[in-house]
Amino acid sequence: MQYITDYMEENLEAVQAKFKTASQEYLSSKVIENYGALTFWPAEWCRSFQFHVMPLRFLRAFVVPKCPPVAAKILIFHGKVNLPDAIKGKWPGTFPFWKKWYKRLRLAQPSFWLAQRARASRPILAL
Repeated sequence: MQYITDYMEENLEAVQAKFKTASQEYLSSKVIENYGALTFWPAEWCRSFQFHVMPLRFLRAFVVPKCPPVAAKILIFHGKVNLPDAIKGKWPGTFPFWKKWYKRLRLAQPSFWLAQRARASRPILAL
């Protein structure tokens, strides 16, 4: 992958003009340019805690988040929620008084299965 560094050093101004501070975009574009594709993990391996596990907003106070499929190896936490918060059912963050009430209402049921799976021999990688 030395070609990525070499190209950047030789064409620094052009790279900075095109990508500015987006180093990930530059790196991805050079890999695609050289190999024709940028392949990530299979979709069934990656699940979002917010979109694939949590119930709909109005049900979160009453329904326990579901366990992702067995094929899921990576559970992605978007925003401020992290693994310890999800296990406790806490949704961190404070909102100014002028935000709507539903933005401040952060109720969720605890996800005890997350704690069990984190201690298991085949844990989920939390990102």
